[in-house]
Amino acid sequence: MAARVVVVGSINLDLVVTTEALPERGQTILGSGLRRFGGGKGANQALAARRMGASVAMVGMVGRDEAGESLVGELAHAGIDVDHIGRCEDSPTGTAIITVEASGTNTIVVVAGANGQLTADDLESASEAIAGADALLLQLEVPMATVVRAAQLARSAGVAVFLNPSPVQRLPDELLDGLDYLVLNEGEVDILTEGGTPFSPLDRGVRTVVMTLGERGARVISQDRSREVPAFSVDAIDTTAAGDAFLGAFAATLSERGLDAALIAAAGAGALAASRMGAQPSLPTLDEVEAFVAASR
Repeated sequence: MAARVVVVGSINLDLVVTTEALPERGQTILGSGLRRFGGGKGANQALAARRMGASVAMVGMVGRDEAGESLVGELAHAGIDVDHIGRCEDSPTGTAIITVEASGTNTIVVVAGANGQLTADDLESASEAIAGADALLLQLEVPMATVVRAAQLARSAGVAVFLNPSPVQRLPDELLDGLDYLVLNEGEVDILTEGGTPFSPLDRGVRTVVMTLGERGARVISQDRSREVPAFSVDAIDTTAAGDAFLGAFAATLSERGLDAALIAAAGAGALAASRMGAQPSLPTLDEVEAFVAASR
């Protein structure tokens, strides 16, 4: 049976420019090509889970503009339930400005737009969908109060909650306490520990921490054990949605395959996404991931 996944999060229009190298502070450089892609960490993770075979519902907010209608239409075309995506009268659809250098490394600036108008009250109409899910995926491109409320709704129904704390900010205890999976990268860990402030998620109630390590794979830490997830080697072109591909694949396959096999599928999905340009266009299907993992072995 396909996993039932609900994602509460952002929906963005990505504007992507490619450069030979990322600009230094105060530097003007030339880029090649300006492309438009569907994006937003929430929508990316929803599409990633859907392409990995999950039944997915998206909860978010877009503006009443061409970009919003187009992005919602693309999600619906992919088979995602979009009934819980609202239309904001006062703000345009969110936008991300992404610069990708030749190595695949990127910088991203997000203008929240309508994503910032998704409130905790907006979740009430989606509470039944959240309660009926196997997994709830959360990020931080919508207001923190909304993220906390979504986690509370899921926990009260016994639904596993996954959090990707990006963009990084202070994480309240009510979000971390009882969190099933905290999925973050090394840069996010570094920011959370800046200034010598200890960040010990397991001591604050997180059950499992998954740290993605790029070309070095991933590390999984829980109270009783730590393990390494091997990496898959690819030529990176654009790492924009690699983390979203990882989390979407992880949530989509966990309930059926178990932790170790789901992590391998997630690592394969992340690697494939990094080898392709764009956010949503880079997200692989289940068949692609399985073939890639088998060939890599």
